[in-house]
This record gives sequence, C-alpha cells and structure tokens, in this order.
Amino acid sequence: MVSRRGFLKLSAATSAAAFLATRARFLRGALAAQGTALPGSAIPQFVDPLPLLSVAGGPMETIIADTSEIELHMREFQANVMPSTFVPASGSYTGTWVWGYIVGTDAPTTALGTYLGPVIVATRNQPTQIRFVNNLTTNNIAWRDWTDQTLHWADPLGGEMNMCNHSIVPGQLPDETCNTHYSGPVPAVPHLHGGEVPPVLDGGPDAWFTSDGLYHGHGYYTKAGAATNEAIYRYPNTMEAAPIWFHDHLLGGTRLNVYAGLAGAYPIIDPGLSLPTGLHPVGLQQGADGPVSFLIPMVLQDRMFDTNGQLFFPNTGINPEHPYWIPEFVGDTIVVNGKVWPFLNVEPRR
Repeated sequence: MVSRRGFLKLSAATSAAAFLATRARFLRGALAAQGTALPGSAIPQFVDPLPLLSVAGGPMETIIADTSEIELHMREFQANVMPSTFVPASGSYTGTWVWGYIVGTDAPTTALGTYLGPVIVATRNQPTQIRFVNNLTTNNIAWRDWTDQTLHWADPLGGEMNMCNHSIVPGQLPDETCNTHYSGPVPAVPHLHGGEVPPVLDGGPDAWFTSDGLYHGHGYYTKAGAATNEAIYRYPNTMEAAPIWFHDHLLGGTRLNVYAGLAGAYPIIDPGLSLPTGLHPVGLQQGADGPVSFLIPMVLQDRMFDTNGQLFFPNTGINPEHPYWIPEFVGDTIVVNGKVWPFLNVEPRR
C-alpha cells in the first residue's frame, strides 16, 4: 500500500516527467534565436519598388470574395523584406523569416515578395466565410525569444492560469518555470479589426487555438466542420463600406504575432454607393479603362532587424519581474507593404 505522502510524491514526479517530456518535444525543431541588432541607418534606402496589389502586378495577393469559402493558412515562410542590395553578416540573404496568412494549402517554397495580405475585398450584405488554419512553426523565426511568461497571456500549457501564479511542474517554484521562454505549440486567433460581427466571430484574445490543435482558449469558437487547429468564421458584412483589416489577436501575444507578420486587409465595398464620375466602389480601378495604379494602398510598420536580415525584437526587460518584456517598442526601420524603405514612381500630378 502506498501512503498519501508517497502517492503525492509519485504523482508529482509523474506530472513533472510528463511536462518535461512534452516541453522537450516542443523544443525540438524550435532552435531559432535572434542575432545581433542591426541599426536601421545601416540599411540602404529606396533601392526596391513598393510592393503593389496582385491586380496591379505586385506580390500582395488580392481576392474578390464571393460565396465560396476562403482558406487561409497561418505559416512560417521567407519574404524578401530587405533591400536587394543587402549583404548579411554571414552567408547570403535568401529572405527574412516571417509569419503570414497564405491562401490555400500549399506552403511557400521560395521567398515571397511580401508577408502582408491577402487583401480580401468583401461586398456589403454578402457574407464571407474564411477557414483560418494554424500551421505556425518556429523553426527559423525567433518568436520564442520574444515571449515572456511572467505576463498575463494565453498560457496554453498552464491551463490559462497566467502571470506565474501557478506552478506547471509540481514542487517547482512558479518563477523558475515562468522565467523561461514559452516552448509549447503556437497559439493564434484572427480578429477582424473594425468589423461589425457577432461576439463569437470577433476573434477575441481568449478565442485562440494552437498549431497542434490540442489547446483552445475558453473563448474559442468555430463554425461546424473545422479541424482542431482551425476556426471557421462567416462574416455577415452588413456594415457600411469601410477599409478594415484583420490580424492576430492572441491574449498577451498580439504584439509578437502581428510583429511576425500576421496581418491582412479586408475592405468592404458597397456597390450601391453613389460615387463621383470616374470612381469605382471597389477602388481597384478608375473609370472604364483607367489604370489600377491610381489607388495604391500603403501599410507602414516599424521594425528592427539583426545583422543577417532577420526580425529582431528587444527582449531585455527593464523590470526583473518581467525578464523579457519591454513596455514600449519603437522600431528604427520603416517597412511599407512588407518592404524596407521602398520607392514609388508617381506621375507629376494630383
């Protein structure tokens, strides 16, 4: 017969072993670490053209939504973010590792022209159904170096306990566990920013789901038919025409997931609008034959990079209770449409 104390010790040891085995399994293949920060002033400016929409011959995919389902996969891939003349500290530059929403099931095999997008053009009063699939990995992006488990966050492995007021490993002090970077499956959740949608479709911070499909936030929702690492949202699009967007909304990790690249555009157009002559409700063309280049969207973001052209995020905390968290981030490099300091040739007129 095992005594109560012996049973508790045995249970603690078993739980600890199970956790450590799980943690080790997640750490394998997740060895990417950020390098040395590169001053933004050292990066050449105005070398490459501004990435444009695909309808204008650019790399930012444009989708005119209809009644069919759109399938977007959140993935880790390379994008040509740095100028074409950039020379890394070691090796050759083959792209910056980022996260993004990829249309369809095929993973990119070469560096893309941008990590932003897609641009989903929705029509007012015509619902759009999107299947979001979480296939995020951290094999090359330094996302894990940016996490700080001492903050209030999703905390999948700790059962949403958050803020180090729990001990994941029985018998181990909470601060010893929480002062390490997160090593579990990547959580994410899409949010339609500015959308008038039912609460379950809002993609709230607690509606996250992990890349392995084993963990879900208590606010997780999906339309029927989704796998465990998916969420299907059917947006009603009943609101007025608006240039809104979608992005990741993870509790305590929005700053990291959007920094990694998870953002796209979602303009809602109203064909019934009365517009001046020459304007089109979609905004992708002007008049009968006019060039699409009249409308050029620009998404401005501040970023930092390391000497090899990879994303760099400061992770030396100013408070010992939060070892990796900084209260404010201001990047020293401007990225427009997913490209560092591009240029745009325009005609000399209004």
